[in-house]
Amino acid sequence: MMNPNRYSSVELLVALCLLIVTAPFVEDLPHGNFVEAMLMTMVMIFAVLAVGGRRTSLIVALILLAPALVGKWITHLHPDLLHPAFYLVAFLIFSGFVVARLLSFVVHALQVDAKVLCAGVAGFLMLGLAWVPAYLDKKHEYTMLSNIQQLTTDVQLTRKF
Repeated sequence: MMNPNRYSSVELLVALCLLIVTAPFVEDLPHGNFVEAMLMTMVMIFAVLAVGGRRTSLIVALILLAPALVGKWITHLHPDLLHPAFYLVAFLIFSGFVVARLLSFVVHALQVDAKVLCAGVAGFLMLGLAWVPAYLDKKHEYTMLSNIQQLTTDVQLTRKF
């Protein structure tokens, strides 16, 4: 049985909307990465609260949150200390659990109300948000690969002359 005093998915949806709306505007600011990391932390915490209606769900969500949160902040504060794939994998697993719990809440709801609709939209947005780190990591790899290819081309041209 679900806890009637559980946090609503409305807060999670508001946090997700805040992240999605503000991210393009703050990414070019001097401390934009810090703001983005804070917003992402807020989304992850609200996600735990939204799916933590049952004690077991809360414990599993907290266990999955820990590596995702630690990975996010370590890659933000000390980028060379931890491989970015650690955060990517941890966040994908965490997001998968959150989306599964939100989907379960939506499917088992007896009545469709605002909380159920917000849970559905939040699950959809979390599913999309889960792939953002994967895209950014792939974009980073592509940029590194093109830089390496350019460097080898420059070295080959230098050797010819």
